[in-house]
Amino acid sequence: MQTDVDVMRKVVWRIVPLIFLLFILNSIDRVNVSFAALQMNAELGFTPRVYGFGVGMFFVSYLLFQIPIAMAARSYGVRVCLGLMSIAWGLAAAGMSLVHTPTQFYVLRFLLGVTEAGFAPVTLYYYSVWIPARYRARVTSKNTIAIAVSIVIGAPLSGWLMTSTHTLGGLSGWRWMFVAEGLVPVLLGIYTLLKLPETPRDAAWLNEAERAWLLAKLDDDAATRTQHAHSTERVRALPRTAGSLRLWACAGAWFALTMGVYGVIFWLPQAIKHLSNFGDFTVAVLAATPWVFAGVAMWLNARHSDRHAERLWHVVLPTLVGALGLAASVVVGGGASAYAMLLLGLIGLGAAQAVFWAVPMDFMKGAAAAGGFAFINLCGNLAGLLGPNVIGWIRQSTGSFADVAYFLAVVLLLGALLLALALRARRADGPTGDGAGARG
Repeated sequence: MQTDVDVMRKVVWRIVPLIFLLFILNSIDRVNVSFAALQMNAELGFTPRVYGFGVGMFFVSYLLFQIPIAMAARSYGVRVCLGLMSIAWGLAAAGMSLVHTPTQFYVLRFLLGVTEAGFAPVTLYYYSVWIPARYRARVTSKNTIAIAVSIVIGAPLSGWLMTSTHTLGGLSGWRWMFVAEGLVPVLLGIYTLLKLPETPRDAAWLNEAERAWLLAKLDDDAATRTQHAHSTERVRALPRTAGSLRLWACAGAWFALTMGVYGVIFWLPQAIKHLSNFGDFTVAVLAATPWVFAGVAMWLNARHSDRHAERLWHVVLPTLVGALGLAASVVVGGGASAYAMLLLGLIGLGAAQAVFWAVPMDFMKGAAAAGGFAFINLCGNLAGLLGPNVIGWIRQSTGSFADVAYFLAVVLLLGALLLALALRARRADGPTGDGAGARG
């Protein structure tokens, strides 16, 4: 039989590329509204508050339907759920081309959130069915990279589609952009329904020895897994989790980081357009370029953090760099200097996000960890809901992006300080029994 590494290489090459591509398309359909806004807002008369509220509506349904759809995957199978979700979110994304009123905008963003809500947890569950625990971290890390890749690809693609199809058939370029980018996940969803193997038992490209080895590894993981504790144990752990100062600090820091990232994603194209006379394609390229550097920063900071076994300052310091970059982009004025500072800010945000989850993993153990991770992630989704609305209100009230940059810088500064003060204080006191922070 082949070596274990050879078997896993075969499994990864058969499973991961499709999921990675779906992640890219998922992210493109979520954020391409930021590029459509370059034409859409003016054409439809959408104010910054209307746009911000519509962007935030995605996260309302995303929060409400994430768990039910994830549970459905266990009943109906990952292949069916992933395939139908891809088709559904593609249709919802393409449906954005039909928007004419704010209400239609809100409804379609809400529907997009419904159709995308279960994608991340369902894919993580699928990996647990296929990938032994020893290899899982390096596989799931590709999901984070896919988000940066989606912006690097999706931004110039969106800009090109909007400019090249402008007034084609009497329709605006932004409408064609939604149609074109929405149809791709529909096609890939059909392929997923037809071709995605549900479990290793369904994979014709595994021989009997490979299948037996993989199933044995997965069975061993299931037997020794501690994170999926009994429900009664998780219930008893909830009071400890809720009482952890470090948990709340992590939740606050993740809220700040998520608000900063989504603030840049959803508003950067408009800010560049506002400060320049560039065309939509050039604006899209300029909005995408910083994410190339952010992706590199993610990899370098995570690697450096692993090498030195240090987590806290690999999150705090890049977050401070992110805050500094956003604030400095206003102070230095417009032009290349402001763009360079925005680039610095995004590098900081990307580097911080890449290492962040290693911080709560260091002190949350056992049954308390599951609830703690879910709570932190919930706070991040709340930032996605609140951030666009607050930024839209600031933008409409002041007519400037300067106050938006200052607001995001302050939020990031507070998140970094909260994380540093709470975790440093606990380490100085030594391990305690507070909530999720208690060790063995």
